[in-house]
Amino acid sequence: MAKTPSAVPLSERHPPVPSFFSSQGAGEPPLAELIADDSVRRLMARDGVREDQLLRLLDQVRTRLL
Repeated sequence: MAKTPSAVPLSERHPPVPSFFSSQGAGEPPLAELIADDSVRRLMARDGVREDQLLRLLDQVRTRLL
């Protein structure tokens, strides 16, 4: 059975990215890097937000904006 895009971990959906700090001035950090950040992970855990929930919400918002 194939996984739905939002059920696939972010690390499998997007290739590894260079550190934000090594690419400052190149624009905003990629979403994968933001979600992987320890501070963001702690906030998500504190608020009871799972990665799959967040990615599903972001996919829904992206779809509505298109």
